[in-house]
Amino acid sequence: MTVYRRGSTYWFDFVHKGQRVQRSTSQGNRRVAEQIEATERSRLALADVGIVEREPAPLLSNFAKHFLVEVGKDRNPRTVRRYRVSLVSLEKWFGSKRLSELTAEAISQYQSKRLELGRAAATVNRDLACLRRMLGMAVRLDKLSRSPFTDHRVQFLTEHGSERILTFDEERLYLAKTGQTLHDVAVLMLETGMRPDEVFRTTERDVEFEKRCLHVRSGKTRNARRDLFLTDAALEVVKRRIAAIPPEARNGEASGPYLFPRYKGFIGAGTCIGYDWNRPMSQLWNAHREALAASGIKPPFRLYDLRHTYGTRAVEAGVDVLTLMRLMGHASLHTTNRYVHLTQEHLDRAQKRMEAYKVEHIMEEAETSARSRGVMSARTQ
Repeated sequence: MTVYRRGSTYWFDFVHKGQRVQRSTSQGNRRVAEQIEATERSRLALADVGIVEREPAPLLSNFAKHFLVEVGKDRNPRTVRRYRVSLVSLEKWFGSKRLSELTAEAISQYQSKRLELGRAAATVNRDLACLRRMLGMAVRLDKLSRSPFTDHRVQFLTEHGSERILTFDEERLYLAKTGQTLHDVAVLMLETGMRPDEVFRTTERDVEFEKRCLHVRSGKTRNARRDLFLTDAALEVVKRRIAAIPPEARNGEASGPYLFPRYKGFIGAGTCIGYDWNRPMSQLWNAHREALAASGIKPPFRLYDLRHTYGTRAVEAGVDVLTLMRLMGHASLHTTNRYVHLTQEHLDRAQKRMEAYKVEHIMEEAETSARSRGVMSARTQ
């Protein structure tokens, strides 16, 4: 063995294929140092014949820092904040484990524990969505050979009552009680299926009137970047919002002023003192709650449910799921299938159409058979 002591630790020094290999073992025990040297010789020998050992997968707590940096480059800030929240729980449970130790069974145990602690299925699913994206990134970076989410080995929990689909009557009642800003945001969501944040971040340069097109340039996922056709109702809203932009606001950012700018502040009885046209608004929670109370709609719904309503109506109107995935900016068809929930009325109509189809064809076959028997009877006479 070519192990020797230098100071308080042992080093090894040998020649491999004409190259000197010298390194500290960081060990004060000679026997352990000799084992480390033997392991290094074995690793080099395997590499000579093309066998390269994969480095151990990183700890979740260490990789999480890199994950947040990377997703921050092309994900919406709200999505990144959501990931930070999920990582608090994920690190508490998996932080000391390597990514390779996160098996489907281990993740299932995490789901059960979170539910026992009283967390909603939707909350647990958000955590799993974060974990799925992080492990997928580890696979792409060759830090992990395979993700347990592959081939649906990890099942997301069923979320009950998380979506609410509006009837057309509820839509009318709601819009009648909204202020102008909330009204315009709601109409664009109902007519185009945009996310609230996508509506807020729409700028003047995103609109092409000649093509009746609105460009969604950034969003929750890469597929969120898409072009949407503006219906008459949506086009009216966009024209009015652009017409309200003062000339001086167009001298700001190169992207153009936002159609839904951020309020600078209020005075008196909610009177706005101005807008920052170079920054988008970020929320309409209070306005939405007030509109719900004034409309008397029960049960209540979230602003985001206007997007669910668009998706469901699109399917009921005959839009295929693949097209809807592109319209709504989903990252995968799986998301679209989970996202759209058909109403019972629509399912009832479909069943009635099947019934009518069956009766119609039974009658046609009976008439054909009767005519055939009549011809045969005439021939025998």
